Amino acid sequence: MRPRLKHTPAPSAQSVSLMEDSTDGDVILQSPVHPATEGEPLILHCLYHPLKPSNLTAEFYKNESLLQTQTTGEMTIRTVSKSDEGLYHCKHTEKGESPQSWISVRGSNQSTNQTTEQKQGVRS
Repeated sequence: MRPRLKHTPAPSAQSVSLMEDSTDGDVILQSPVHPATEGEPLILHCLYHPLKPSNLTAEFYKNESLLQTQTTGEMTIRTVSKSDEGLYHCKHTEKGESPQSWISVRGSNQSTNQTTEQKQGVRS
């Protein structure tokens, strides 16, 4: 069965669209639709159907390797870097496992501006 994709608002102060990869299973990894920005924080939520924050212990994986176990159902990467790019999913021992979601990382605006200035020969 092919995953069903849904958009929901992020559960934070910022208004950010998030992508939820979902089959008819109960576990969903809530992650950004757009690439994460280098140097910025990234928050992933492990949700259970119906879409409510878990408050249950969830294991978070990247490329099939366990990253961390959280009792809040939320994992934060404080400062994202290109090395954080990969396939993520979460798992609960009783509720099951989410489908994998690809998290991509783009360069920060500051490094993009510096590169543009260097290409244009701008001097300070």
